[in-house]
Amino acid sequence: MNRFMQWLHVISITAAIGGITFILFALLPSLGAIDQEQAGKLMGAIVSRFRVIVWLAILGISISGVYMAFTQTPLTSWRDLVTTIYGRLLLVKIILGVTIAKISLALTLPFGFLAGIQQYMVGLLQFNLFLAVIVIFIAARLRRA
Repeated sequence: MNRFMQWLHVISITAAIGGITFILFALLPSLGAIDQEQAGKLMGAIVSRFRVIVWLAILGISISGVYMAFTQTPLTSWRDLVTTIYGRLLLVKIILGVTIAKISLALTLPFGFLAGIQQYMVGLLQFNLFLAVIVIFIAARLRRA
């Protein structure tokens, strides 16, 4: 089960970060090659399909992350989250992960009240990618601990 959860975690993260990277560095710059109406239709179609990937990735990361936090860490109590270096790093990683998930959900949920947030999609995707890189560095540090 441990291997499966590790696999689920890595695959889910790869799908999410890969999708964000594709959108930011390949898709958005290429939209200038087509007229604005077609670009809008294309983005609408991509967002509706990518939404499912994002939600599944968040679900996979959450399930596997909680499982691994309880079974594959040196933490022995909740208090270790704030009293050990490992615990504090893990706590920062969790907080950043929850922040990434909240932004991702706000960008992909099809609710009108989120339109104000969704108009800043590019900046929020860039911010999420930045946070994800920090999480990767923290994860690498935790693996060596």
